[in-house]
Amino acid sequence: TEESVLIREACYRCIGEGYNHVQGSVSFQAWYETELQPQLAHRLPSLLTGRGQLSESVLQARALWLLGVCGHNLEPAHWCSAYELVVQHMATHDLVVALTAVSSALALTAAIMDDQQALEQYDAATKPKTGIPNMMDALQLQETAEQVQQGGEGVDAAFTDMRARVERRLAALSGAMSGALGGCFSLLDRLTEVE
Repeated sequence: TEESVLIREACYRCIGEGYNHVQGSVSFQAWYETELQPQLAHRLPSLLTGRGQLSESVLQARALWLLGVCGHNLEPAHWCSAYELVVQHMATHDLVVALTAVSSALALTAAIMDDQQALEQYDAATKPKTGIPNMMDALQLQETAEQVQQGGEGVDAAFTDMRARVERRLAALSGAMSGALGGCFSLLDRLTEVE
């Protein structure tokens, strides 16, 4: 019913807004596998053909938004499939769903960039220093090096896992990049719909 769709949408919004506070209690990975992924995949064909109902569009847009907020916690294989679903939603007839998909794709991409920056800082802190760095770089490297030394092998293992995760996500991202860019540029012509 329409009421149940609105209640579900409100639940998605609550979890997304407070995700930093509930991520220890909510397994986003399991939730994505059992609810969000099937829902996004099942309703996509009707939205691509323009035969989707408004209530479906509302729920799809919120599920896509939720992927942008929480998707960084997905395992690499599920992250790749989630990114593909997000890119496919850029072609939907519902402009709100399409623009929400663009926003989610940007959020998922930004998470990769954050991980890459952390890896670069780790690499800089663990390699031998040569030359004279500027003061800000020296302070940042010193702080990162102290954190690495305090963490010991656990930090090394965490960064090794992060590096593998980033590489898998970058591979998926480069494979979907032409579709994502095409989806974004095709939306430019449709922006007159909202004016």
